[in-house]
Amino acid sequence: MVAVVVPAAYALSRDEGWIGRLIERSMALGFLIPGFAALVPTVLLAISLGLYQTRTFLVLYYVGTSIPLAVVLLTQYMRAIPRELDDSARLDGAGPLQALARIYLPLAMPAVSTVLLLNFINIWNEYLIALVVAGPSADIRTAQVALPTLVTNVSAQYGLLTAGTVITLLPVYAAYLLLRRRMEDALLSGALKG
Repeated sequence: MVAVVVPAAYALSRDEGWIGRLIERSMALGFLIPGFAALVPTVLLAISLGLYQTRTFLVLYYVGTSIPLAVVLLTQYMRAIPRELDDSARLDGAGPLQALARIYLPLAMPAVSTVLLLNFINIWNEYLIALVVAGPSADIRTAQVALPTLVTNVSAQYGLLTAGTVITLLPVYAAYLLLRRRMEDALLSGALKG
């Protein structure tokens, strides 16, 4: 996802025309539609593609729905990077891709880390689409969908349920600990500008 989002955000942040603004605004509309509002069309799409009750569709859905927020956040962050760096890179003989890889990507790493963490948490905690698309198939359920199946009308396996809950929390804590410093840098970078 990052390989698609970062170049798109760079291009949109450097575009001054109305087409770039239109693309950015349409991306913003994309993440304003809640998942449950698009549930029926999403399931119909999965069925028509022959990907209903498959992990492939879940992966495609999660990547596709996380791109708009990532593009909008990174575009806004890259707009704050001075345009003089473009001129300096051009004078040094760097093309747009070299400027992106050597200048903008290192400067935007706090924002990239924030986007990665936000998308990871959103995807990890997503329940409704995973429940509906996975259907009764136990082998493609996500952890959040599988945990409630440990509770029945007759009994609940509390030890197993508690262990499962702790195990599902560990990846979120690990991701936060890995990306915490860069995320804090991204959040505080706008607070110090005048």
